[in-house]
Amino acid sequence: MRKIFDLYNNEGWGYKRIANYLTDQGIPTPRMLEQMRRETDGLEYKRQVKAAWAIVTVQGILDNDFYIGTLRQGKYTRAKINGKDT
Repeated sequence: MRKIFDLYNNEGWGYKRIANYLTDQGIPTPRMLEQMRRETDGLEYKRQVKAAWAIVTVQGILDNDFYIGTLRQGKYTRAKINGKDT
């Protein structure tokens, strides 16, 4: 994850260039890591996993406050307009 932030902030790379770099370097995607962990634990993993990094995945990591260490309290989302808060 640090490499993604370094390439974006210090090198000025865009989402697509970072995604292509990670794919070319053979760095596993978050879903691939999840699959490897579950299979190591002897569990079945039914989801389809792609080896290529998606632009949306890189963007999601860079936009997610959790990865930069921001502590958020009292944050909630609503599934539907009149739905239950989670």
